[in-house]
Amino acid sequence: MTANSLNQSPVFILQSVLNASQNGVVVYQAVREANGLLTDFRITILNAVAERDLGRSAVEVVGKLFSTSFPELVRTDLYRRLCRVIDTGQSDRFEFSFMHPVRTQKEWYDVSTVRMEDSVVVSYDNITAQKTAEQTIEQQADLLQGLMGSTPVGMAILDTVRHANGALADFRFVLINPILEKIVHMQAHEVVGKLVTRLFPAVNESGFMSRAITGVELGITQAFEMPYNINNRPGWYRLSLAAQGDRLIVAVIDITDTKRAQLEYHHQAELLRSVLDGSQNAIVAFDAIRNADGAIIDFRYILQNEANRQRVKRTDEQVIGNTMLTYFPITLTNGLFNQYVQVVETGQPMRTEVSFDYGLGEGWYDLSVVKRADGIVLTVQDKTVQKKAEVALQEQAGLLRTVVDNSPTGIVLYKAIRDAQGRVVDFSHVLSNPANEVITGLTETQLIDKLIVRDYPASVKNGHYATLKRVLETGEPERRLFNYNAHGISGWFDGGYVRQGDGVLYTYADITDLKIAQQLLEQQNVELLRSNDNLQQFAYVASHDLQEPLRKIQSFGDILANEFSAALPADGQDMIRRMQLAAGRMSMLIKDLLAYSRIGTHHEPFKPVSLTNLVGQVVEDLYVSIKETKANVSYDALPTVQGDHLLLQQLFQNLIGNAIKFHKPGSPPQISITSQQMAVAQLPNDVVLASLLQVANANSKPEAYYEISVADNGIGFDEKYLDRIFQVFQRLHGKGNFAGSGVGLAICKKVVEHHGGAISATSQINDGATFRVYLPV
Repeated sequence: MTANSLNQSPVFILQSVLNASQNGVVVYQAVREANGLLTDFRITILNAVAERDLGRSAVEVVGKLFSTSFPELVRTDLYRRLCRVIDTGQSDRFEFSFMHPVRTQKEWYDVSTVRMEDSVVVSYDNITAQKTAEQTIEQQADLLQGLMGSTPVGMAILDTVRHANGALADFRFVLINPILEKIVHMQAHEVVGKLVTRLFPAVNESGFMSRAITGVELGITQAFEMPYNINNRPGWYRLSLAAQGDRLIVAVIDITDTKRAQLEYHHQAELLRSVLDGSQNAIVAFDAIRNADGAIIDFRYILQNEANRQRVKRTDEQVIGNTMLTYFPITLTNGLFNQYVQVVETGQPMRTEVSFDYGLGEGWYDLSVVKRADGIVLTVQDKTVQKKAEVALQEQAGLLRTVVDNSPTGIVLYKAIRDAQGRVVDFSHVLSNPANEVITGLTETQLIDKLIVRDYPASVKNGHYATLKRVLETGEPERRLFNYNAHGISGWFDGGYVRQGDGVLYTYADITDLKIAQQLLEQQNVELLRSNDNLQQFAYVASHDLQEPLRKIQSFGDILANEFSAALPADGQDMIRRMQLAAGRMSMLIKDLLAYSRIGTHHEPFKPVSLTNLVGQVVEDLYVSIKETKANVSYDALPTVQGDHLLLQQLFQNLIGNAIKFHKPGSPPQISITSQQMAVAQLPNDVVLASLLQVANANSKPEAYYEISVADNGIGFDEKYLDRIFQVFQRLHGKGNFAGSGVGLAICKKVVEHHGGAISATSQINDGATFRVYLPV
């Protein structure tokens, strides 16, 4: 047979047709036993697709048994279905999968079987790719469903809804998961297919729609948080919008509880911050900084409160993240750094008091350190003021003790002893100083257990105990002078009582010697007063007795001068003139002595005296002297004082007369009299002392004085003689230059003192003098 004839044979044509098929074709012929029982299949035909799928050529498999060629398929559904087709003659179509022996992967086939005589024609299509795609889709769907069902996040898939012009108008729910059902409080069937704006009308105002539209149009993913009120249930939600073509995948997490927790956290944080910033103590938190070996080499600031900001004068921006040793390297040298490290390593808190510069200069600080995580919290209490106060208190206590111990006065502190009803029944000694020890003969230790009533009954009799009780009960200080003669103590004591807590501080001076001296002085004063009275009487009588012969001398002198001077030679006339001048001076001296002695002996009651009128009268009386010297006397409106008119007239007549008398030759006297009111604090020191001496025994002390100044332009005097000019018979100028007895200013001083005042003067030689009289208001 030729090749051409073979190509035209029915078998060749059939094989060619089968090879052209896109499906695999295999023909299996039944193999039976002699009794007709089906035992296997023999491969009789397979096309090119089947050869490719089997990975074998037709030559290799045609004529071979099914069981030997495909032993792995004998027990499969494929073999059973082939047997059923042979047995029943019913065609079959099914899907079949198995692990391909060559490609070592699971493959799927769409199989059709038809009986042809005692064979089965198997036609199949490899649907592995389709099946894999379906499985992938199913798996993805299952995965999506699983994810949506199991994820703790609310999920929704939305389809876009557009206007006729293509503009995005709304979104429609395609799918939601159970979590989202809970979030929106609706079932899936109530949501799916519905428009977003229909179910949630406020989405436009909330900003959701604008974000969703932007996400789809730009194909971007967005994440944001927003508040929303769902079915009158306000809440906070975190949303993620992911565009997938014309769909939008929405993930929703209900963060209401988280937000509330955050708000509560922020509230607690703000509260904590307020507490921290409200603390007067500086509070700082640090994290430990460790080297490669794990050793702490520094601490980093992570928090500070307002008190620390104010103390170190540094903001959070300057401090946070910086290190402790940057600002306080001294902690390395003063040992604090190592103590901080020990707190971190051991967990044991630390508290200490140190002195160093913590930002506002050297001071004392109470440091409290506790561990937190891998760091510390440092609390700094400024004890500087308290420490300085303690030091000052200690110094004051030491100073007070020194004062008490060195005080010449006795000091005793008594504490009240009370009965069950709280009534004072006695006093015990709490403190005693050395001065008291000298007087009592007992040391402070010996006095501590002594009681007033029990051990010193004389203190009850002399009123000391009663005074202690009274001062303790009333709180009013008292002072008393008493004589004590008991317990080996004898003398006069001047004591002061002041309440001190539930006791009384008693300070006293032993004035026994002073009392004796006072008694002696009082006796001497009585004798001196008697002597002064006798002297004044003697001076008055003597002056009167001297005046009588002096008047006779002056009378006889006048007769000699008037009737016999012409008969006398020049020397005789000069002698008479000298005698008359001496007699005149003697008469003036006697008158001044009489005036001086009268001051203080004749006590006329004080009356209001107008000094303006009085000075006017004095100027009238001195008319002749004023005219002769061409003097100018000016005076302001002067005050009215309480006094003796005649004595005050004598005072100002002497002052103005002296101003006229002691003028510069050829220079008319210029005399000015002025006044002003002055408080005691404004008085010159020498005047204060003099005025205090005058009012020491007065019933009341003036609060103010009138200063009356008499100033002139005369010859003045050297102030080194100031203490002499107010003494009796003291003259700064010769008798030949200026007339006078030397008693005038002494009279002025005595008149002023008689009125409870004082007098002083200031002057320079050839530059005038000013006499100042101070009289009580």
